[in-house]
Amino acid sequence: MKQVMLEALLPVFATFATAIIPLLIAYISSRIHLWTGMEIEARHREALQSALANAARIVAAGASKQAGIDYVLASVPDALKALNADNQNRIDKLLEPHLAAGSNK
Repeated sequence: MKQVMLEALLPVFATFATAIIPLLIAYISSRIHLWTGMEIEARHREALQSALANAARIVAAGASKQAGIDYVLASVPDALKALNADNQNRIDKLLEPHLAAGSNK
């Protein structure tokens, strides 16, 4: 009796598995992609903030503001591109708070 029931249910389980497994794999891969994408963006933001802080130190040491902007452009081009901040005007605006914080010390 058990054998007959198992034989009858086996096609149902197989159909269920072939429908659910690809959906489960797609869900897991989308979650991994979302998580790694956020991780990469966080690394870009961190790299950009570090470059901006270094640029502010360069300007505070007597270099021109343009030298600071050039430093940021040269040091983190991938982060700038990923964050859509790869133009001088945008970097200038991002650098301002770092310069202001340095002048308050």
